[in-house]
Amino acid sequence: MSKFGKDVPFGASTSVDSQEDGISWDHLPEFTRSLLKVPVTVNVTIAATKRPISQLLDIGPGSILQFDKHFEMPLVLEANGEPIADGIAVRAGENFGLQITDMKMPPERFWSVQPPSQTKPTS
Repeated sequence: MSKFGKDVPFGASTSVDSQEDGISWDHLPEFTRSLLKVPVTVNVTIAATKRPISQLLDIGPGSILQFDKHFEMPLVLEANGEPIADGIAVRAGENFGLQITDMKMPPERFWSVQPPSQTKPTS
């Protein structure tokens, strides 16, 4: 069973649309519900490399770019440039998709407001 409360076949896409998945967001304040509709850019980078411009000028149709990353290594899912999950590439019909294997916790954004303890010098 998926975290959305229904069985999802391997390779099938999962949506977080409240109508499709039976999730009720009606109890949330209107402002919060409106935030859930904000489009967010989501990227999965298969691999990245740096090459001199001279090598880029030589590429064309049929060229193969080789990367140092093994094809079975995890891929990183990013939302607005921030990593949010790891996954593996899977076939989804005629397309490919990303199967999430691990969610990343956001960095800590809260700090203690208490000043550090100060010790008085002893004489």
